[in-house]
Amino acid sequence: MPTYLITMRTYGTWLHGDPRTYVTRQHNQYGTPMLPADPTIHRRARKAQKHAAVLLGPEHRFVVHATIIEVCAYRKWYLHAQNVRTNHAHVIVSAEHSAERTLADLKAYTTRRLREAHLADIQAPVWSYHGSTPHLFTPDDITRAKRYVLEEQGEPLPMTPPEGWRNVPRA
Repeated sequence: MPTYLITMRTYGTWLHGDPRTYVTRQHNQYGTPMLPADPTIHRRARKAQKHAAVLLGPEHRFVVHATIIEVCAYRKWYLHAQNVRTNHAHVIVSAEHSAERTLADLKAYTTRRLREAHLADIQAPVWSYHGSTPHLFTPDDITRAKRYVLEEQGEPLPMTPPEGWRNVPRA
């Protein structure tokens, strides 16, 4: 079963031209350098946003974390590790599906659960377009990715179940 390092960014939190560097659909080949910051492009991207940027608070992170576990169990995917941050989530998963399908399923179900918990607007996107989906081919690749996800993202962030949350598998 293929293994992927999936990264899902929240909507509006890492735009083209960003000071942290960025990629575009035209400049997104494995091994190619990231594009440098461009304040003009960044301003244009910010103006083009149709909704406010999405940041994940403790309740949001709890729902996303729990839903990732739920989806992996339901789909019979092997969840190696995950880390839900304020503006992105990393998931290392072995799945029978393509990386793109796996990413799409995780984004769809986490969005649904956030909306069910009244933590996300029904009309606004939660996640940015696409995401990062590199394949992990060897056990060493998986070990390095786990270290990155679990140890190199900063201190663990608090998570709080939303009022009335019941973790009932529904995927």
